[in-house]
Order: sequence, then C-alpha cells, then structure tokens
Amino acid sequence: MILLTHKNDLNKVLYIYKIKNIKESFVLRGGIINKTFYVKDCLGRKFVIQKVNKMFSPILMKDIRIISKYLRKNGWICSTLVNLKNGRLFYRQKGNILWRVYNYIEGKSFDSSNIYPNIYRDVGKLLGKFHSDLNLCVYKTEHILKGFHQKNFYIEKARNIIKSGCAENIKKLLENVISEISGNVKYPFR
Repeated sequence: MILLTHKNDLNKVLYIYKIKNIKESFVLRGGIINKTFYVKDCLGRKFVIQKVNKMFSPILMKDIRIISKYLRKNGWICSTLVNLKNGRLFYRQKGNILWRVYNYIEGKSFDSSNIYPNIYRDVGKLLGKFHSDLNLCVYKTEHILKGFHQKNFYIEKARNIIKSGCAENIKKLLENVISEISGNVKYPFR
C-alpha cells in the first residue's frame, strides 16, 4: 500500500532502508520545501521519508545529526535520521536526488486556524528557549545557503526581478515585499 505518486522512488528508498510490509502511507502536507511522506510498517514502526530539495547538499544531514543529538541531550524531542547499513544518513538517487528517513514522532498537527492569540506568548517563550539552547551549541554548520536569513539578499533579488521588466502585478507584489522586508512591518502582538 504505497502512494501512487512517487511509487517507484519510494519503493526503492524503502528497499534501501530495509523498511518492509507497508501497512499505511500518505503524503505529509504543509511543507513547502521537501516532498514528505509518512510510512508505517506491519510491525508498527513509523517513519518520515523525505525527498530533499535540490538546494540542500548531503553535508546538511551531518549538520542535522549533530544538532539534533545536541538538542536531545538538552531535553528536546527531535527526530533521528535513520542510517543506512553503510552508515550514510541519506540515499542518493540518480540525478543527484537525495532521500532521507527519520523516525516518526507522535504529535498533534495544527495550523493557524487552531492557534489562538493567548498561546502566542507560550510559543514565543518556547522559541526563545530553543534559540537560547541552540546558541550554546558549539558547532559551526557546514551546510550554508547563500543569503538565507539575510534580508538584503532578498531585497536585491526582488529589485533585480523588477529591473528585468516583469509584469506590473509582479512588480507591485515585489515592491510590497521589499517594503515589508525593509522594516516597515507592523506587528499585531507586542
């Protein structure tokens, strides 16, 4: 019982990771970067399988392993990457496509429709603790995405698209993005 979309790719990944007799599988929705699947085998073992976006290199898996180990040591619940028999943290498919497998962590899914303003403070405290704990991690990540979390990088990209002569509706959208990123954002909860 494997999903029809990506069936051949998933079957190969399941074979490589020795995950057999699939009882349940479905696409995990909500993410916008990686294609993500949930799989449960007949033994009740649950996994998350991801087809990793091409912007990420294999060294990212090493970063994930080290940082998640650090976070678990400090009381955080984190998924664990499943190693292949050869110790690798990913499977490389033809075309330089990477797949990774995590153990599945039970939890409750939510989105903005079931988050109420009174929990924003708790979420903020949790994020603050998370970043505080990460700040104490003595590890310099090896995988770097150029410009990630650098607003000027995105402002310049947007300006270049505008200069290239894009459609008027795209130009207005990008001008709004530039304005928002530049710091003219008004935050509703202070």
